[in-house]
Amino acid sequence: MATKKQAEEAKNKGNKFFEEADYTDALKWYTKAIELDSSNHVYYSNRSVTYLNMNHTFQALEDAEQCLALKSDWPKGYFRKGSVLLALKLYPEAVAVFEQGLKVDASDVTLKKKLEEAKALAQSTPAAPRTPEQVRVTAAKEEGNFHFKDGRYVLAVQMYTRGLESVSSTEEKVNLLSNRAVSNAQLQMYKEVVNDCSKVLEFTGGNHVKCLLRRALAYESLEKLNDALADFRAAMTIDPSVKLASEGMLRVSKAIDRKNALDEKDKKR
Repeated sequence: MATKKQAEEAKNKGNKFFEEADYTDALKWYTKAIELDSSNHVYYSNRSVTYLNMNHTFQALEDAEQCLALKSDWPKGYFRKGSVLLALKLYPEAVAVFEQGLKVDASDVTLKKKLEEAKALAQSTPAAPRTPEQVRVTAAKEEGNFHFKDGRYVLAVQMYTRGLESVSSTEEKVNLLSNRAVSNAQLQMYKEVVNDCSKVLEFTGGNHVKCLLRRALAYESLEKLNDALADFRAAMTIDPSVKLASEGMLRVSKAIDRKNALDEKDKKR
């Protein structure tokens, strides 16, 4: 009982910060409440809307789904999940969730209003419904992109990785791996860049200029000059107009020549 009381106190502190639009502190206290009592669906609901206000769409979706897993007969849980789907522009999926909520409580005015909004958006922006897996991948990718744009590359890598854990589509794997490679390049994690680009090139039969260039630059940073030169050449073969490839070939060729000259000089000593 004491733990549940502490959890409720933590939630109340979270509510206070949320009302002040201090989402960072609200998040901290809602998380504390969940740590103290992970069986309370309200705590996940509150943290979900906090994550959503912070544009952390994947985590908002996870918490909304956990809220519903704990209490599937609570209309607000459907409101939470549907709101995340609207934010992700997944309109047919949002319609389905709001309709589920109205099956629980047909009189819920907020759900009715959101359903009409989602239906209007779905009609104006037709799209094929996505599977639950595709929804999770979209949420992870969008959150990763949000972190990347704001320079939070570690968090971007984490989100793209979460997306890769759920994905089965080759096209989406290529997108997520490419995005993660760019983020790792910003972190100067060049071995990881090489690994991700190599996977992309396996999926695409080596025909991916951007990943060839990213891997070439990573190899160059790792001082694997012959590998870098090979990738720059491969990129040039696919598209001779790519300036980064031609400049890279010239730069790395000169570096290899300098290295070979030094090696020859060492041999003569």
